[in-house]
Amino acid sequence: EKIKNIDLDEDISFDELMKEKIMNFIFQSYMHMMRSTSLSPENNKQLPFKIMLVPSIKDVHHIFNVFPQNGFDQELLLESFDSHQSKIMKDMFVLGSNPSMIAINNQNVSIGVTSIDVIKHLARNEVHQKSKFDLSYDRFKILATHLLQEGSFYPLYPPDSECNFDSQNAECLEFDQSPHLLILPSDFHHFIKRINNTIVINPGRLSKSTSKGTFAILEYNLNNNNNNNNENNNQFNFNHFA
Repeated sequence: EKIKNIDLDEDISFDELMKEKIMNFIFQSYMHMMRSTSLSPENNKQLPFKIMLVPSIKDVHHIFNVFPQNGFDQELLLESFDSHQSKIMKDMFVLGSNPSMIAINNQNVSIGVTSIDVIKHLARNEVHQKSKFDLSYDRFKILATHLLQEGSFYPLYPPDSECNFDSQNAECLEFDQSPHLLILPSDFHHFIKRINNTIVINPGRLSKSTSKGTFAILEYNLNNNNNNNNENNNQFNFNHFA
């Protein structure tokens, strides 16, 4: 709510808006949370959470607006903070590329994420005929399956007109093993699907024009971790879309 109500009438650049308004808001919210839980940010060596920032080719303040895309520059993002604040922020944030494949500590769990709307791009270009006898037809599941079958975050060429595609770095879109969780935000209605051993989720958009959007809350059970790679997705508990 506070981010939504930021006063944009003042003369401020997009870089300053990101660093001084949004990043500072996150930092102040974190400090408030730590104080309210009687934890000392200075003495707490390991933060109780991490925030991962994945850029988008639509970010006007990002210096690299092609896909695949480098992560945010940490020094530029934190230059408005003093050395003590920067240390806390560096421990708090994970600056991922677009797309990113990450692991949860040593839990043998992989999470894939991209901010490109690959579901919408595939829907525009896929030719598929639904059989009137197929009662189990699921368009979103079919579209997401393309990524897992091709082992690519963007199994579409030529790319959609919305995508500033860097073909020279196309190998950065490939993955050898399907992740346990695949996060694919899209303009389409939010959904969650299980495809073989992967949970695919579209959390939707946090805001849609002037109206509120949706986000997803998932929890991973660290205590019941299964050593079998194929069963780790059973430890993800979908809470709800909000």
